[in-house]
Amino acid sequence: ANTASRSTYLDRCRAAGAAPHPARMPPGLIDYFLRLCTTTGQTVADPFAGSAEVLERCLVHGRRFVGGDLALHYLDTSALRFVDVPGFR
Repeated sequence: ANTASRSTYLDRCRAAGAAPHPARMPPGLIDYFLRLCTTTGQTVADPFAGSAEVLERCLVHGRRFVGGDLALHYLDTSALRFVDVPGFR
């Protein structure tokens, strides 16, 4: 289970008074599959982005990304992961 109670994402959600996405993945698991299935510079599509943890890990590993989710309120909170990324809007 990914039950971490401290992360930048969670801290930013708390500060914004927003509920974080309940289904976050361990970064190590995401890293494993990104390295296994993609190469640097490739684009990763995540149609169920939720908290955008996969998209954040794509940045770390030099992958491009596109993500979406049916729950728009989670997309709003997922944007909190990228406030420090130059050029993110």
